Amino acid sequence: MYGITVRELEQPLLIHRPKEKLMLGGKPRLDMVLLLPELTFLTGISEIKKDSRVLKDVMREMLQSPQQHYESLCSLLRRIQCNQEASQELSRWGLILSPDIHRTQGRVLPSERVNLRHCSFIPTEDVSWGREVMREAAISTVDMNCWLLVYPRRLQDVTKNLVALLRSSCGPIGMQVNQPALVELKDERL
Repeated sequence: MYGITVRELEQPLLIHRPKEKLMLGGKPRLDMVLLLPELTFLTGISEIKKDSRVLKDVMREMLQSPQQHYESLCSLLRRIQCNQEASQELSRWGLILSPDIHRTQGRVLPSERVNLRHCSFIPTEDVSWGREVMREAAISTVDMNCWLLVYPRRLQDVTKNLVALLRSSCGPIGMQVNQPALVELKDERL
């Protein structure tokens, strides 16, 4: 039907059981979807966070300037139009992609001044001001004097790194982070 050739014939199937749905007459209908691992794709932030290379690629895409975002979308549209297989699939569905993204009339608002405790500044054209904010104290902060961190045993090192990172990054912005009360979970299934 889709013209896809399965290469690995001995692979186990992944079973997905959606939530129960009610059929007419009030009887529950249990569906089971069988998936070929070869034809599935990684989804979900928790899986992506485990792969640093994928996370880096996602962050690079998210942190693009509007011009870079526009250029990458136009490049994607060109690649789809130049790919005969993709064009045929779109035609089969009765779809046509425009060669350019939809344009709307907008207006550029004046830049806002960012005020910190001892200085203020107007962000640059690309509106990136994270570096300046992380070096200067904020006008008002709430210290983390008494706090609790609950973690599973297998993430003990990650927990220590998190506390160290919080303490080192919050100091420059004028926020004090005391050592938390640490509670290790013995059973992660709780």
